[in-house]
Formats: sequence, C-alpha cells, structure tokens
Amino acid sequence: GEVVIRTAEPVSATVMNELRTLPGVEQLSARKSTIDLRVAEEDVLSSSVALLVNRGAAIREVTSRTPGLEELYLSIVSEAGDGDA
Repeated sequence: GEVVIRTAEPVSATVMNELRTLPGVEQLSARKSTIDLRVAEEDVLSSSVALLVNRGAAIREVTSRTPGLEELYLSIVSEAGDGDA
C-alpha cells in the first residue's frame, strides 16, 4: 500500500537510506518533512515508523493513501507490459 509519513523536521539522507533498505519497502521518496512510501505489506509500515522514531524523528502523521482508478489502471497496464519483454 501507499503511505504518507509527516515528520516534525526533514529526515537525514542516512535515515532515508536505511528506510530504503528495509525489506518490503518498494518505493520511497521525500520532500521536506514528508515521506512517501510504497510498502509490500502493512507490517512493513510499523517497522518503517519504528526505524524513524529510533533515529529521533518526531512523527506528526501517518496516512494510508488509496490509489485512484487511473493509477490502478496504469499500474495494471505497466505490469502487463513488463511480461512482453
């Protein structure tokens, strides 16, 4: 699923790299104090938040984001296209 995590302050590049290497983190991007995560399973979210807290990040908000119909369609078309290669 897709998750948005908002922190009080921007997270360091070192912590972002640690997040990126967690098993189950499929995609990660950040801008200022907002982290966008795509995780394979819900339990990956708790380990991601735990890592952030253990590294001193103050979590302000965690929001699960449901993709819209267009995003779902593009995801399915993209996956189907990967099998043609």
